[in-house]
Amino acid sequence: MTLRTRLMVFVLLVLTALSVVFCTVAYWKMSSALEQEIQNEIKMAADNKVSFVSEWVDSRQKIVGSVLPRFGTGDLKPMLDQARDAGGFDDMYVGQPDKTMTQFTGAAPVPPGYDPTGRPWYLAAKDAAGPIASPPYIDAATKRPIITFAQARKDGGNLVAVAGGDVTLARVVQEVTAAKLPGEGYAFLITGEGDVIAHPQKDSGLKKIGEVMPGFDLGALAKDGQIQEVTVDDATSLVALYPVPKTSWLIGVV
Repeated sequence: MTLRTRLMVFVLLVLTALSVVFCTVAYWKMSSALEQEIQNEIKMAADNKVSFVSEWVDSRQKIVGSVLPRFGTGDLKPMLDQARDAGGFDDMYVGQPDKTMTQFTGAAPVPPGYDPTGRPWYLAAKDAAGPIASPPYIDAATKRPIITFAQARKDGGNLVAVAGGDVTLARVVQEVTAAKLPGEGYAFLITGEGDVIAHPQKDSGLKKIGEVMPGFDLGALAKDGQIQEVTVDDATSLVALYPVPKTSWLIGVV
């Protein structure tokens, strides 16, 4: 082999090596940029859902609380009717320490002898410094997830009344499950205990998230928006959990 041939072979080898290096660097940069783009999309979708749910909860807490300053200034029913319409509540009511229960106009009457002072919403609000929200539960009539918001009024430290409202979570479920994420991803909403509030899977309401997503271990995951790799249904996925302010709920994205 002549010197010229050797030089040509050497140059070709160098060029080939450089091409491999450049291609590797380009692939790495492209992969890194794609991964960052996916992470940004996930965060944006999660932030939007967290904001929606947080504002939905906050507005309904304020609507329930708006009844209390007007307590004792006239007929309660018009106030409850207005609050019910403003928040889209299924029921609005006020319970008093003397066991009086006042409901919005058109509400199905409570049974004779009904004592609001022993109800969980009344007791929770009485002991709280501000508004409370019950854990979600399935309404016996509609079979849909529902939640109760309540707040107490105290004058001079004495309990005067507790206002409460029941509202279905249909709008929240609709908003959360409408999320579109890369790679056929989706969003879901759960309580801090892992009970499903919203998930694309049909009839998943208030089931444990590990039952709906086999292999999903809530206790093993960070809940601060960190994107983590988990195995769900024997497939590897990217998952992140975000806390929802004013609640113990979590928005999840997959």
